[in-house]
Amino acid sequence: MFNFQKIKYYFPIIPSLPGLYLESKNIRKILPEMKNAPDLEGEIFIGNKDFLNVLFIGESTISGVGVRTNSEGFSGALSKILAEKLQKSIKWKVFAKSGFNVKKIATEIVPKIPKQKADFIFIGIGGNDAFELTHPETFQENLKNLIKNLKEKFPKTPLVFINFPAVEDFPALTPKLKKLMITWVKSLQERMIEVASRENHVYFDPEIITFSSWKDKLNLDLELEELFSDGIHPSKISYQLWAEIVSRFIFEKAKIL
Repeated sequence: MFNFQKIKYYFPIIPSLPGLYLESKNIRKILPEMKNAPDLEGEIFIGNKDFLNVLFIGESTISGVGVRTNSEGFSGALSKILAEKLQKSIKWKVFAKSGFNVKKIATEIVPKIPKQKADFIFIGIGGNDAFELTHPETFQENLKNLIKNLKEKFPKTPLVFINFPAVEDFPALTPKLKKLMITWVKSLQERMIEVASRENHVYFDPEIITFSSWKDKLNLDLELEELFSDGIHPSKISYQLWAEIVSRFIFEKAKIL
């Protein structure tokens, strides 16, 4: 059935679409091909047998694009922080794929995750849906489906959705594309906040992350480009910064732990 309200949402950007499409195409041409990191599980052993099992699910930021291994990426970095702060060993597993939006994660990744013990699940989404200009209503419905599918397998496990990607800092984006992406990410984030607020055991940190501000806050002597592996995906240091942001959320704001 034709949904005029959904179509109307795109009206403001229609005049700019041809130019934005060409800019996007040119960016894709110059970006190097980045692959998912090969290691899909690991352990952080700190001298005791009391393991916590942590799952990481999502798109390229979770699949380790931009680093050699997931141990160097977000999953490994956050697992190390959790192990140190909780003084418990961590077993982590990654179920993610570059280029997947929320719908694909819900329908193609989650069904393949074996039922297992999971103390925490961290989910990274938003980037691909923003680049694909997924309508916020569609994003919201896909998000609800993702949460439903996860809860069917892990009914009592806390689901922590990490911050959306820092599109504001992406060096590869032209000013016009960056402006559009920032606007779109904010609209998707509003839906994420709404959904998370109505669900039990679902958490989302609404803080808009900018690696540039964290670089200044931590007095890191780095150029902005060094925080990204290819102009879009985070570098090793950025994954570590991102993991620190998420750890502060779960320990200090959400107080999940």
